[in-house]
Amino acid sequence: MQANPLDDLRGQVQQIDEEILELLANRGRLISQIKTTKKVERQSIHQPDVFHSKEKLLIQFGTNIGLSESFIKDIWHTIHAESMKKQGIFD
Repeated sequence: MQANPLDDLRGQVQQIDEEILELLANRGRLISQIKTTKKVERQSIHQPDVFHSKEKLLIQFGTNIGLSESFIKDIWHTIHAESMKKQGIFD
C-alpha cells in the first residue's frame, strides 16, 4: 500500500513547524541574555531605532525569498512583542 502523498506533505510541514518553534525558543534564550546585558550596560529595553532597522532588513530579506511584506511585519511584530515581554517591558 502506498503512502498518502498528502500525509507525507503534512508531515514535512509539521517538521518545519517544530523547527520554527525550536528556533523561537532559542531566540528567547538569547533575548534573556540581551536583557541581562542591557541591564548591566544601563540600556533601555525598548530601542525603536533597532526595531525599525531590523524590520527593514527582515522585510528586504523576506520579500526577496517570496514572502509578503504584510506577513513579515505581522510575524516580526509578534516576535518583537514576545521579546519585550521576556525583557520585562510589560511588567
